Amino acid sequence: MELAFIERVDSRWASLIRNHVGVEISTVASRRTADHLCLEIRTENATAQITAREALRTLEITVSRFKDQRTLCEGACNTDIDLDRKLRALLIDLSA
Repeated sequence: MELAFIERVDSRWASLIRNHVGVEISTVASRRTADHLCLEIRTENATAQITAREALRTLEITVSRFKDQRTLCEGACNTDIDLDRKLRALLIDLSA
């Protein structure tokens, strides 16, 4: 049975940070609705947010440092390879 998109986002992010060494990363997950996932991520120097929506398989990732906020990605995420690439980009950004 294939996992729902938001379940894959949650699972893949958890797997990435579980295997990551270096920067300590804490994540708090919340579900606003059954098809909307929000992951709040904190490190010593940054905060980030991953927002995933099931219906259109959209992913938005933002990173904030001090007074600077930028969007790493926003839009459809059609393949698992695309999802992995975007989540790894966030992990690299948070580790810098």
